Amino acid sequence: MRRIQIVTVFALILATLIFAFSQTPTPSPQRGGAATLRRIQVNAKAISALPKGKKYVVDLTQRGVKYEFDPKAGQIDFSRVMVRTARGEVTIGSFLEKNLPKDKLPALKDTSLLLILGTRATGTVQTLPTNPSKLIRCFPDFCTCEGEGDCQVLLDSNICVTFICINSPNGAFCGCDRVP
Repeated sequence: MRRIQIVTVFALILATLIFAFSQTPTPSPQRGGAATLRRIQVNAKAISALPKGKKYVVDLTQRGVKYEFDPKAGQIDFSRVMVRTARGEVTIGSFLEKNLPKDKLPALKDTSLLLILGTRATGTVQTLPTNPSKLIRCFPDFCTCEGEGDCQVLLDSNICVTFICINSPNGAFCGCDRVP
């Protein structure tokens, strides 16, 4: 009798575990090769919730992160955003001015702009995009692309060590560093 109770309890525990694992959603990795990027959404609420005088830090010394600045919840106060690189912390404005072509800087004034900053995941291999379009241009130290589809192809190639993408009603543009 005692043996039947133990077997019954064991069977119930096993059935419960099987049910629990079958109900757990499997995470859907973002596109980007074998490794996934940790997506961090930043909006106006996140910045305004910081204590007075405190700055939001985009940490590009971490690998495998993708910061998405989304203006849908309101205009983001970029004066309270810093970017940390291996060379130290700088304001996001200085970082963008240094890392974006001059002809793309006016787009930053667009309040409906989606801005993405990130780094390649660790353990990913740099590979050039296969069959790149004319809108993807790679040089020894950096690559650029225009258009959402081409920018996604570039980012999926994992060739970018750090990347900046702007997506406005006027179109998408991404630039990235290839050299670690």
